[in-house]
Amino acid sequence: MNKRSLKVKAVAVFACLVFLVALLYAGPSILSVYQGGTGASSFTAHGVLIGEGSSAIAATAAGTSGQCLISNGSSADPTYQTCAASAHGIATALSCADASGSGTAQTCTTSPTFTPAAKDCINYTPGTTNTGALTLNVNSSSAAPVQKWLGTALASGDMVSGKTVTACYDGTNWQVMTIGNAPSGGGGTTTWICDPTNYVCMYDDFLSFNPASSDGTIFSTGQLSWRLGLSGGGGTSFAIDSGAYGSIHLNTGSSSGNGDEINVSGTGTPGDVPYNATTFDARIRFALQQTTSISVLLGFDDHTTIGEQHSNYIGIAYDTSQSDTGFKCAVKKSGSATRSSVSGTVDTNYHTARIRSTSAGTILCSIDGGTETSVNTNVPTANLVPGLSVRTQTSGIRSLNLDYFWHWYAISR
Repeated sequence: MNKRSLKVKAVAVFACLVFLVALLYAGPSILSVYQGGTGASSFTAHGVLIGEGSSAIAATAAGTSGQCLISNGSSADPTYQTCAASAHGIATALSCADASGSGTAQTCTTSPTFTPAAKDCINYTPGTTNTGALTLNVNSSSAAPVQKWLGTALASGDMVSGKTVTACYDGTNWQVMTIGNAPSGGGGTTTWICDPTNYVCMYDDFLSFNPASSDGTIFSTGQLSWRLGLSGGGGTSFAIDSGAYGSIHLNTGSSSGNGDEINVSGTGTPGDVPYNATTFDARIRFALQQTTSISVLLGFDDHTTIGEQHSNYIGIAYDTSQSDTGFKCAVKKSGSATRSSVSGTVDTNYHTARIRSTSAGTILCSIDGGTETSVNTNVPTANLVPGLSVRTQTSGIRSLNLDYFWHWYAISR
């Protein structure tokens, strides 16, 4: 081999080395292949690409607004179809507004529509306050009863016009958990929900306090401060009673006419804690210690005297001096009173009194979740404070046990 041949071979080897080094530093190259590797020259605008094994990639037809891409099985391409309507398993419950105008049989329609199934929930807005037991027909399916507290029919006024609630279908009934009076029993452990952004929320479970025996004494029983008012002897004491988590006793003196009352008021001036006469609700769990020669008033008064001797009050009363044999829904305005019977048994057991209003000038009263009594004459407009009282009508002490007091009224913030 002559020098010329060696030189040519050396140049060729060097050129190969340069090419290899260039490839090493340049990285992978883009190769030109048929149709960009898809096997198709174009795709449907807004379609979804679908693998087709060794064949060219395909694309679905474009769906329309609100449709879902649904599988058609392992041997067919998926397609856009109408979504199966449901309110189950969604992030936010669908809204549904009453279109019936009825207080007993209401209807509503959601968008999108669906047929209710167990565990479906909606945000329901009544167009009319219910007047008793209520049914709801969602999306023209079937009329189903509306219940509270997992099995209790609604009482009049439980569903308030314009107030949205969450209702969940159990397969038979629409269940609404946070409205109305709860079933009786449970030693005063029932829970109610009060939204402090729209309401003033007050409660006291009377857990502990220093007993008071002087007129005008202000004392705390747990969450609220109360003012003691006495007519004659008497006072308050604390006890744990059978059937109650904690309670206080109001004890009268031993002379006829002696009375004992406590009011939520820092100064004893009506209006310190006024109720709202249009939208308010109160529950008081109590037990009479005697049922003869006794007068009791549970509710709101103008704090001028004790019990039904006040010039203005709203509440549930029992007064044997007025020949009462049962509880009364009692109101008084400027000295003129209206008293109407309330369903409930007068005995020495614990009971839950409820006093509320859903419209101005009308008061609703009930005992232990029973039928409500409505009163709309002599409803006071003066400022009132929560007041709980007992008076003896004989020469002997009379006592009232209080387990808890719960009250809210609507406000505008």
